[in-house]
Amino acid sequence: MRKRIAIIGITAVVLSGAGAAAATAGHDTDPPAETKAEATYTAAHEGRAEVSRAEAERTALALHKGAAFDTHLQDEGTLTWEVKVEDGTHVWEVNVDAQTGKVVSDQGDE
Repeated sequence: MRKRIAIIGITAVVLSGAGAAAATAGHDTDPPAETKAEATYTAAHEGRAEVSRAEAERTALALHKGAAFDTHLQDEGTLTWEVKVEDGTHVWEVNVDAQTGKVVSDQGDE
């Protein structure tokens, strides 16, 4: 009986750990081709940005507590950092002007 209880306890710990990992990795990811294109664009234009990736992420995290992921540059009429933040319940997309550091948009990610 003690062996069975120990095995059940270990199984519960392992499964709860797996659930936590799945919850933190639960955000949607872009298709590989899109991710590669975003990385290529960012590498080519990062020298034009007055605001660093880290500064843009700090700005986004000041609006939404959580974890920043998928941060890249894009051209939305002006050069902006797109920062996605996962707060455990929602994913937010925050666009930060790469020249001024001002928030251009802040919305739930579709």
